[in-house]
Amino acid sequence: MSYTEDATGFPDELVSPEDKETKEYGLKVAKAIFYHHEKYGSELFVGRARKINEVRDYLLGRQDPDQYKPLAGVDPQTSDAEAFVQGIRWDVIAYATKRINIAVSKIAGMKYKATCDAVDESASELKAEIRDKMKILMESQEFLQELASIEEYLPEDLSLEDLPSDKDQLQDYLTHTKLFAASLIETAVEEHLKDNDYDQLKRECAQDLIEAGIGAVRTGLDENIIPFIDRLEVDKIILPQSNYPDFRDAKYWGYLDFISLSDLEKESQGQLTKEQLEIAKDTREEQNIYLGKLGGYYRSEFEETVRSIPVLRFEWKTTEVETYAKKINEFGNPKLYRKKNTYRGNGKNDKIQHKYTSVYEGCWVLGTDLIYNYRRKHFMERKRGNMNETPLSIKVYAPLMRNNTLVSAGEQIIPILDDLQSYNIKVRHILASPFPNGAEINLHALKAVAFEWGNKKMEPKDLLSFMFQKKILVTDRQPLQGSNDQAVVELNQGIQLQEYLALIANKLGELDEVLGLNAAAVASQLGERAGATTTQLQIQQSDLALDYLFYADRKIFIEVCKSLAILHCYSEKYGKPGRYNRIYGKIGSQMFRENLDLTKHDYSFDIEPLPSDMERADFLKTVELMVSKQVITGSEATMLRRVDSLKKAEFELRRLERRRDKMSRKREMENIEANAQAQQQSTMVASQAKQAELEQAKQLELIKAEEERKTEQLKHKNKLEEIRLQESIKAQAKLEQIEKTNKSITTNNNN
Repeated sequence: MSYTEDATGFPDELVSPEDKETKEYGLKVAKAIFYHHEKYGSELFVGRARKINEVRDYLLGRQDPDQYKPLAGVDPQTSDAEAFVQGIRWDVIAYATKRINIAVSKIAGMKYKATCDAVDESASELKAEIRDKMKILMESQEFLQELASIEEYLPEDLSLEDLPSDKDQLQDYLTHTKLFAASLIETAVEEHLKDNDYDQLKRECAQDLIEAGIGAVRTGLDENIIPFIDRLEVDKIILPQSNYPDFRDAKYWGYLDFISLSDLEKESQGQLTKEQLEIAKDTREEQNIYLGKLGGYYRSEFEETVRSIPVLRFEWKTTEVETYAKKINEFGNPKLYRKKNTYRGNGKNDKIQHKYTSVYEGCWVLGTDLIYNYRRKHFMERKRGNMNETPLSIKVYAPLMRNNTLVSAGEQIIPILDDLQSYNIKVRHILASPFPNGAEINLHALKAVAFEWGNKKMEPKDLLSFMFQKKILVTDRQPLQGSNDQAVVELNQGIQLQEYLALIANKLGELDEVLGLNAAAVASQLGERAGATTTQLQIQQSDLALDYLFYADRKIFIEVCKSLAILHCYSEKYGKPGRYNRIYGKIGSQMFRENLDLTKHDYSFDIEPLPSDMERADFLKTVELMVSKQVITGSEATMLRRVDSLKKAEFELRRLERRRDKMSRKREMENIEANAQAQQQSTMVASQAKQAELEQAKQLELIKAEEERKTEQLKHKNKLEEIRLQESIKAQAKLEQIEKTNKSITTNNNN
């Protein structure tokens, strides 16, 4: 099969997917990637391998010390027995190691939490439904309180203390409320980061950003359909030229790997015959142009003890075209029929083409025509509903790339490190000399002494070498007339110890300046007047200078999180059921597997910086203070200590404050009601006492009235008795008078 090649050597893309999946096509792609890099690509990665290794040697203090020996007048090719300088250590001092480790620790110490939220229209409708529901609950708080007092429970496990009471609190509640699916995705991404030890990968990428000016990782699914993250060695990556620091427009990437024959046999899984494996085994760097170029860069990979086989792992993004003929069937309905891409259509049938992006992957054994595992990539990280946005699996960022040229802080400080080591050698040379300065020996004063070194008479060139190394000039001259003849004359030969030490201190300042550090950041000795505020300000300035590295780290991290979310859905859908029960339980895993994958909603990813150690320490102090003042309880403090985000901590504190305010208002109302009830009871008691007093007074009045009545009755009775007595007396007197009258009449009658 023949393919039309464009100017860059890549095969024609306008062929059918079936043709693209053949090994012949994949071999052309692999060779084109390597060829395109060699001919048109910039020296970003593979071409910079030697430079990157040099930078790493300098940063670790492993550069060749022989390059500094001429500063002390020593020829590196001269044997020690012939050298005049003795007692000097030529070891390199690693001035940059501590500073690089501090910068790496700063980047690695800035941790982030991936946040996920659904942003499509259906998710917005669900959130609007939640908002309306919460509004109804807010307006029904009095009813809910009565219901809680009667039934002792609320619907949907609501808490009256946590229920928003105004619009601001409702907005705060909705801001921190997300769909259950988004929460599960966040949890899954966090677990995959832990399983792949992303903290260590983060440190390694930070080291690459400083040393090489670029960091790179890749994501994918392993043979068990479990997401993985790998850090890529930047000196083995092949990427095309790009106008973007994240290489978003790259159509391919390759990675040079060196594997053993057994690994090759295991990876190919029977795709290569024994004869082909022997061809791969016999591959030598001198047998082809590819390995001839790579041998100088990766000499250690071609050791005879363990013969490594170089392979190029690659991915290639291409445009797929599907051609259809639109026909009208006998029922008058349109129907699409698949056609070859060369189909032109006719008057009756319309030609319809659908274009989308696919990614192909494979492994090519360099220097051979052997290719294996070439296929359309499994589990492409397509965005929902958009097949044209299919990214490569590599996540790369070069913060200081300009005009396709990488710039790294490590490369910039090499001249400074050379100067520092040069000054240090000069200081050692001065300290190793027997005199504080130079000295002149006058042979005329000591002409009786034959000057020899190592049983060898000194020639003029030997005297000069002796002077350059031992800083002693041997002369034989007559003294001037009238001058004193001195045997040893002290000389001033320019820059001395103090000046070199000052130069070293100045260069260390330049080193910190280029790296974006300062005395506070590198834990050096500060001035006596440097207070806590000044020190903190210097640390903040250092963080600001390193912001370009923090930004690169954030960009790589968020792209990794996006990929892990998509790959996790693939893993849930096609992997072994129940493998993620440990993350969010059996029920949550089942719900995710059945209903809550990324095809239901569009999600946005963002990252939140986790609190630094200092910020977390301040937060824990605040929590302890709140506990001591009884603002929060011990269980609430324990919950706050587990919070890993300042944003979430702020939300939880606000929630606790609202709950505390509601409980405080509730207690105030209860106190008011209790006081009112007590006052009511007191008033009732007083009223009852007054009533009793009135009743008693009334009874007394009644008794008094009764006594007065009885007294009056007695008076009337006595008066009546008196009247009766008087009437009786009068009647008796009348009777006596009548009797007396009768007697008188009788007497008269008798008379």
